[in-house]
Amino acid sequence: MPDFERLDAVLAYHDAHPDEHDQGVFGSQTSCGTVCCTAGRAVIMFAPEHALWVPDRFLEPTGMKLHSAPTGVPIHELAAGLLGLDDEQANELFFYAKDQASCRRIVEQWKREASSATA
Repeated sequence: MPDFERLDAVLAYHDAHPDEHDQGVFGSQTSCGTVCCTAGRAVIMFAPEHALWVPDRFLEPTGMKLHSAPTGVPIHELAAGLLGLDDEQANELFFYAKDQASCRRIVEQWKREASSATA
């Protein structure tokens, strides 16, 4: 079952810092700042010891890209576990959601489904 407390925390962070949200990248750092998708932000917030920033020559000379370490578990799989998501939910949130609004709609739908299942 999704961890709605953690999901809400990630969504709230991106609401407060919209310039740091980009569903197109797990995480990147450039001279313009740091951006992350929902999965990348979850790892940074809830398992920072697994967030490894490595050089990425395609971003810019000093650009960095988020990778998972030391386990080598892919960011989206690590984030799914941190957020209590099954594979279908992780795919929907991490790969099909295109922006903050669609991330929020997905999570709100899961909340409604969870609420009706327990009623």
